[in-house]
Amino acid sequence: MTEQGKAAGIDFDDLLEPALAITSMDGEVYGIPFRYDGSGIYYNEDMLKSAGYDSFPTDWDAMVEMSKKLSGDGVYGFAWPLGNQANAVTRLVQQLYTYGGDILNEDGTKCTLDSEAAKKALGNIVTSISEGYASPGSAEIDNTKMREMFASGQIAFNFTGPFDVEPLRTEYPELNFKTAVIPGDGKMGCTTANGWCVSMAKNSENKEAAARFLAYITTPENQARLTDSFPASKTAIAYDQFSEEALKPFTEQLNNSKAEPTYENWAEMEPVIYQYLQNAVSGSMTVEEACQGMTADIDALLAY
Repeated sequence: MTEQGKAAGIDFDDLLEPALAITSMDGEVYGIPFRYDGSGIYYNEDMLKSAGYDSFPTDWDAMVEMSKKLSGDGVYGFAWPLGNQANAVTRLVQQLYTYGGDILNEDGTKCTLDSEAAKKALGNIVTSISEGYASPGSAEIDNTKMREMFASGQIAFNFTGPFDVEPLRTEYPELNFKTAVIPGDGKMGCTTANGWCVSMAKNSENKEAAARFLAYITTPENQARLTDSFPASKTAIAYDQFSEEALKPFTEQLNNSKAEPTYENWAEMEPVIYQYLQNAVSGSMTVEEACQGMTADIDALLAY
């Protein structure tokens, strides 16, 4: 619907490129994004100060050292949502992107999860749990449980999106939290990002009117009004309502974001990755064996 959208007045140049990439294929746009967000860090300011930290590190290794200081007596630096397939694979993919890796090669014909970046990404998850600075219960929890653990002080920081700012303030008014970007390899890490879009049915009887409605609903003003996280419009994301202190790290994080996987075979690939991730975390496989296994199985899927 690229040409129909342009004719209706949709300003594609005003849409964030990663958001548009999610709804596009082979140069054609199939949906108009109006919400786009990724993850960042929420941290308990009081807990960090008690460990001697005034701010959150932007380097993963520095974060590991901080997490070790914060862990003990049933409290951990953080947790992983490994009890939920989609949550778990998303966190692994964020790590993978941070170290410059990807799931498939450029032409989508071979899996690259046996790369050094993939081993580093999976190794970070496995090591954090085995060395005790991430919750040992990670294998059984999801993003919702992690939010509860953060709010109750069981973990010092949490990976989640901008949509949690107001609920945390409302539901846990005594919680003294701040936000930060995801730490990476000596600098800000990468977040996977996703969003919502509006589309037109292929067999719509009135495509011109439908395109005009899409143009209306995705104006910067309407995007800002409809989203509870961030709009996909470059103009709208600069509005004052998205520039408050707690949201600034999430805006900054979008500068290093990459769309979640949209491969044609993703529904078959994700459970393969999840199974080998679990095998590595449980210790039934080494990190290298798990990376080699998921690569071989996904290559077999691609060849089918």
